[in-house]
Amino acid sequence: MNVSSNLAQNIVEDMKDIINQDINFFDSKGVIIASTDKKRIGDFHGGAKRVLDLRQDLIISFDEQYKGAKKGINVPVYFENEIIGVIGITGEKEEVEKYGKIIQRMTEILVKEGYIQEQEKIEREGRRQFIEELLFRYHSDDRALFTRAELLNIKTNTTRIVTVARIVENHDMDFVLTPNANEEIFNSFRNQVEYNSQNLIARSGMNIIIIYELRAKENIET
Repeated sequence: MNVSSNLAQNIVEDMKDIINQDINFFDSKGVIIASTDKKRIGDFHGGAKRVLDLRQDLIISFDEQYKGAKKGINVPVYFENEIIGVIGITGEKEEVEKYGKIIQRMTEILVKEGYIQEQEKIEREGRRQFIEELLFRYHSDDRALFTRAELLNIKTNTTRIVTVARIVENHDMDFVLTPNANEEIFNSFRNQVEYNSQNLIARSGMNIIIIYELRAKENIET
């Protein structure tokens, strides 16, 4: 797994808010891809490379002890038992050593959260594309569509109903549909629809398309 520079930058900035020290995130080659000291981004860091090679924490006692390094502590970051990078704190050993395990664990949690969010985004985009293909494109061969449904865990042998909603601006009420407002409205719809994983929702142009799975009513004993 590769950590994006955007996610890494968010992580180091969040960490600095907590411990008030400069923090760097290094990729699997020992290159700084995110830092609270922006001028260091893109630099190679010999200390981080050593952490990657030895798979253990490293205290750096003085600047340039390793190529491109400043004094501080560097610790490996794991995801599913694989080292995916290194997180480092710049500062005196007495100041930063106590934070090593804390930032390691917090970084791993944030990386996992970022991964989950990215997977959810990918799945939702896949479902959006599936809906558009299903409704708006002619298919001479449905095998590809059935294959995509299987990959997305979408049932093909169930009854469904399609509904379409469109949010319009009301100038008499001074309601302007900004991008943020549009996103909040869509998320409200999504929260009401995704209680059933077989319900599908997507935006297409100005429309919100919802495909509900119709399930047989359960018998309720009285």
